[in-house]
Amino acid sequence: VARLKRLQKERDNLKQKLGSQRAKKAALIIFGIIFIALIIVPIFIMLKTTALPIWAGILICIALVAIGVTMIVFGVRMNKTIKEMQKRLDAVLAKINDAIREATIQMAPLNAIYDWNMHIKVINSVIPIIHLDEYVDFGKHDKMIKCYGLGENHDEDYSAVYVQSGEVLGNPFLIRTSRVHKMIDKVYTGSITISWVETYTDSEGHMHTRTRTQTLTASTTHPAPDYHEETVLMYGNAAAPNLTFSRSPQGQAGKTDKQIEKFVNKETEEINKLAEKAVSKGKSFTPIGNNKFEALFHAYNRNHEQQFRLLFTALAQRNMEDFLTKNDGGFGDDFYFHKNKMMNSISSRHSQIFDYSAKPSKFVTYDCDLSRQLFIDYVSDFFRNFFFDMIPLMSIPLYQQMKSLDYIYGDDTPENFSSYEHEVLANSFDQEYFRPDETITDVMLKTSIIRKDGKSDKVNVNAYAYRGEDRVDYKKVMGGDGFLHTVPIYWTEYFREDKTTVMELKSVGSTLFDFNQKIKDNYLNKYLNEVNGAKPYSFQRGIVAFFPLGFFSVNEDKQLGQHFSDVEAAHKN
Repeated sequence: VARLKRLQKERDNLKQKLGSQRAKKAALIIFGIIFIALIIVPIFIMLKTTALPIWAGILICIALVAIGVTMIVFGVRMNKTIKEMQKRLDAVLAKINDAIREATIQMAPLNAIYDWNMHIKVINSVIPIIHLDEYVDFGKHDKMIKCYGLGENHDEDYSAVYVQSGEVLGNPFLIRTSRVHKMIDKVYTGSITISWVETYTDSEGHMHTRTRTQTLTASTTHPAPDYHEETVLMYGNAAAPNLTFSRSPQGQAGKTDKQIEKFVNKETEEINKLAEKAVSKGKSFTPIGNNKFEALFHAYNRNHEQQFRLLFTALAQRNMEDFLTKNDGGFGDDFYFHKNKMMNSISSRHSQIFDYSAKPSKFVTYDCDLSRQLFIDYVSDFFRNFFFDMIPLMSIPLYQQMKSLDYIYGDDTPENFSSYEHEVLANSFDQEYFRPDETITDVMLKTSIIRKDGKSDKVNVNAYAYRGEDRVDYKKVMGGDGFLHTVPIYWTEYFREDKTTVMELKSVGSTLFDFNQKIKDNYLNKYLNEVNGAKPYSFQRGIVAFFPLGFFSVNEDKQLGQHFSDVEAAHKN
């Protein structure tokens, strides 16, 4: 890599010099042609006037031609230098390619052992109050639903593409990134250009005609699917179990004390009005007595004053005020906070643009130092983004004191993995595998359990997307010629299409490296071909997903598990 960097520096220098030589060549030839072309000037003067003697004109023409030809000759002669420099550059480029191949071969053993969940092991080992799970099992998901009120994962307009569960001081949380689908009103625009001849009178009273043109535009609105990704942190805590409220960013982080004071004074008027209105309508809103906190936190829609005060003690208020007014190396007040009884959700702007997936491919390079830095930076960024989503929750002392609710589930659970894991694995495949025929939009995936096959889950992957049919609307628009013109507006009408595919998931307790090594084994390949055919498979976080031919059941689950039994034992140890 050191040799490669030297070669790359040499390449950059050669490219710069080569570019300079080509620019000089072009300039010499262009200016040479210009000098030759300038002989028109003395010739014109000699033909039209007597100001320039013929002998002088001839001398000027000869001089111009001589200079022009000389410049062109020098420009053409530079071809030899340029060709030589190009050969040197080509040789350096070839050496660079050879160095990259050599470095890639040298780095292959390290690149092969990058794995899912490496960041989890780092964070779990150095921060004892946080525990991140390898994947979301059914028990953790079911606990958050039954004990803390997490909503069921049934909304077909949300499809999980990433999920991470864990615990903070024993209380469960879930980070979920979803592909979100909704129908929007899309504006389509059409235009035509018209022309007409008009008559006008100039300043001297003479009549003239001229042609005028105008572009006429028209628009129409029709439903169309829209897609985006959304990341949210869900946190379960039994403190203040009947309290609900929501708040949104107030944009005061990093402001001066004077600016914050002005904001608080303005909000105090609003707070007093809300309090008066609440009394007149028999509602329970009562200011907490700290207008700065009230204004910055802005949770005016709370439903339970006693539990709100229980949660936001004087210490919690000070913590929150500091967090909402200072950046402190973080992201400032960029978060939405919604509490619905025992379930808290944090949705921050910074998390919407961070990729939490930690794909092993993120760290694969041919440069060991770069790979190391990429890994360190990613783990640091992962924790930083996660930590600043957790700070609003950790700023509340009662949340740190409240223990997790007890929850016990047996072996008779209907599935091994949460529905979120089912969706994440489904979304790890190319969308085209699930795409309904003739559709043109993104594909939304939603899973439903069919049955457990031992330690495997068989699920239906229900996919939907839209096919489009061309349509045209016509609208009348008045033109500058005084007539109505018909403007066509082309748009697309969308029709939903559905497709269902059966998918199997199994935890093999394997690292990505071990999985890839075992997949090279002819016997395992033969077995996978028997149960999966030539269809694709996906491996993430110790879970393999594939598409069974139809006969996969408990016996096949056991046979597949035998291929990874040694790895499973080592994994448990």
